[in-house]
Parts: sequence; structure tokens; C-alpha cells
Amino acid sequence: MDILDADGDGNVDEAEWIFNLDSLPKLKLAIEKAVNMSTGKIAGLLTLEDQLTRLHLNITKIDERIAKAHKTAEGLESEKAFYVTAAKKLEEKGIIPSGDHHHDEEEGVEKGEAEGGGEEAEELNPMEAAIAAALAE
Repeated sequence: MDILDADGDGNVDEAEWIFNLDSLPKLKLAIEKAVNMSTGKIAGLLTLEDQLTRLHLNITKIDERIAKAHKTAEGLESEKAFYVTAAKKLEEKGIIPSGDHHHDEEEGVEKGEAEGGGEEAEELNPMEAAIAAALAE
């Protein structure tokens, strides 16, 4: 971060980003590889609102799995606690769930479940949840 934040003010402004990105060739290459050339956006990037929506969906799915098991499974409870903590951190920062289920439908999340296609909703994995929580801090 120090390389990008040339003036040391704790923020990387646009000029610092443009001027200093070449100093981090691996980061620049990773970003270039991740960009969808037709849209100019990073492929698979979820906004904090989208991440919070996914966290809430994961919590609901875990509750359903616990209910189906007719007991509280320790592993499910700890997984749920992780998602709840990450969601609370985002909510404390004023992040509101996107409510954009169109994105999920494109990935077959609701469609697969509604049609009985057996496709599981793509969950926000623990790494993504940790990143969302870290970004909210």
C-alpha cells in the first residue's frame, strides 16, 4: 500500500494509482487479466451491497439446512456465526443489501432452485466474507 500511497496520507487517489501502478507489475497484470474487455469491469467483482446480500442468503441457507437436520449442527452454527459477523460489520458501516436478484438469476441461483435443476446458489465463500468484512472496517 505504501507504494501506491506516495504522499502517505492513507488514501490512494486517482493520480497516485495511475502513476504508481506500474511499480507493482504483478498487481497490474492481475487486474488486467481480471478485466472483462467488453464491459471494462472486473469480472466477478461483487459490490459490498452484493456481498452483503450473499451473506444474508448464506445465513438463510444454513438455517434451512439446520432445520432439515432437526438439530443444531455445530459446524453449521459456526459457519453461520462467521457469515453473521461479516454481515454485521458491513451493516454497521451503512452498507445495505443490493436486493438485486437479477445478478443471482444470471448465475442460475434462483433459476436452478426454482426449476429443480439441483444447482446450489453460489455462496460467498469464507475468503470473500473475510474480504467483505475487512473492506467494511
